[in-house]
Amino acid sequence: MEYHVSIQARKGLKVIDVWENADVFNEFGQTLAPILTKNGITPTQPVVSPLHYKYSANHVH
Repeated sequence: MEYHVSIQARKGLKVIDVWENADVFNEFGQTLAPILTKNGITPTQPVVSPLHYKYSANHVH
């Protein structure tokens, strides 16, 4: 994972992650979903979107 942020939303938290690619994200999801379920959290279906651009103070990607 390259970036992870979360914000307080109307109904809980909103989490935004930026991953290297979809395969790495999907592999992580297979590990995370059982952990969430075990702890009483129902995993939701993620919304996956391509990154338009990435900006940092040092350079634009």
